[in-house]
Amino acid sequence: MPPDVVTPELFEDVRLELKSSLPENSYKTWIAPISFVGAELGKVTLMAPTAFVRDWVQRSYSTRIKQALATRAGGIIEIFILAESSAVAPTTPSAARGEVYPVTLATGEYTAPARPAGGARVEGGMSLVPHYTFENFIVGLHNQLAVAAGMSIANTGTRAYNPLFIHGRVGLGKTHLLQAICHGVLARNPDTRILYVSCEQFVNQFITAVERGSLEAFRSKYRQPDVLVVDDIHFLAGKDRTAEEFFHTFNALHTNNRQIILSSDSPPTEIPSLSERLVSRFKQGMTAELEPPLLETRVQLVLRKASQQGVELPPEIAQVIAETIQTNVRELEGAVTKVVATSILLAKPVTMELARQALSGLISDRPRRVTIDDIVAIVSERVGMRRADLQSKRRTKPLTEARQLCMHLARQLTRLSLEEIGAYFGGRDHSTVLYSIERVECRMAESPDYKKMLDNLLAMLASGSRG
Repeated sequence: MPPDVVTPELFEDVRLELKSSLPENSYKTWIAPISFVGAELGKVTLMAPTAFVRDWVQRSYSTRIKQALATRAGGIIEIFILAESSAVAPTTPSAARGEVYPVTLATGEYTAPARPAGGARVEGGMSLVPHYTFENFIVGLHNQLAVAAGMSIANTGTRAYNPLFIHGRVGLGKTHLLQAICHGVLARNPDTRILYVSCEQFVNQFITAVERGSLEAFRSKYRQPDVLVVDDIHFLAGKDRTAEEFFHTFNALHTNNRQIILSSDSPPTEIPSLSERLVSRFKQGMTAELEPPLLETRVQLVLRKASQQGVELPPEIAQVIAETIQTNVRELEGAVTKVVATSILLAKPVTMELARQALSGLISDRPRRVTIDDIVAIVSERVGMRRADLQSKRRTKPLTEARQLCMHLARQLTRLSLEEIGAYFGGRDHSTVLYSIERVECRMAESPDYKKMLDNLLAMLASGSRG
């Protein structure tokens, strides 16, 4: 027998079933916003408020919804989920497979809601970029936890993830995600007061307040917003007095149930010379990492960026670009721009030969930029120690020697000052770094084996290999 026609009441029963079986935040974020549009035999049409919610529900919950509907209707049910912002069902095959999760707005550039009379917008010195929204964010396995937490805050105003601490290396989309949350919060409630600053701005404003004797005004400003968003919170490293002030700011906001959202290049435990009590505060909510995107996600990023510039790239060329730039989304988008610009300037179509010509200088012709994170990762792997131990204040002999090796390599391979290197390794001063460099040089002179080991590390860092 064919299934019965699904009614709004039957769909509401399914919604209640999901409410009882899903975590409260998941239900509020993804299922509650879905509305019933209509049905015919064997088919049900639903509506999501945005393309992002539509695609997430399609990927994560469509099977459960279909099974629950089929049980009640007595037959196989197909569901179609539309989005109010696009009214087009998702068609990307890779999204259906759950491998890559591209999200776009079919209606063009996102525009934040107009500020109502007396309402508040984003304050604090950081401006929102109009297209830094969830709809323009590509989601994959490398970032889905951070995006889901951010969407939950934006859609429901939940305080379950407070603070939300997002970390990842440069160029992986931290700022985009922070701004997407701000856009989402304002779309839900334009009266929300958001204070959005970089950590450097917080530090500079605090120093100015101390110098001018205006600390009360500073504290009033930072302890009043509904949402505080701070980009690059790792900039607090080595700034004890400012970190102390931020600790009290954090406590005041958290006690009053205000949302705090932070981003960093490192997880809380790996920010050097940060007090244990501040690390503990950062860890008490949700910590989510943005990792480098996988190849299939990078291909989708390349195709989308090229499409935004009016060029439809052949898949094989998008693959080459994605294989060339593997770790940094910002550099990946720059590579696409270079390929497109080369095509326009030379008045030639985008062919494989032209793409390789445009990309020729991005890898082989430039030295690899080594970071202090690279150095610590490879040394900790070689000596069998954790990064957190190398950055701690502990002084056992094996730890001290490994730390000295890291400092020597950092001075040789990066542009960091002695003070910056010392701050990274537990807040040590420049004289400690100088002594560490001298100790490594002495060991090299005394032991050919030690020098050989150091040369091997240098070669591995230069090539990006782990040996």
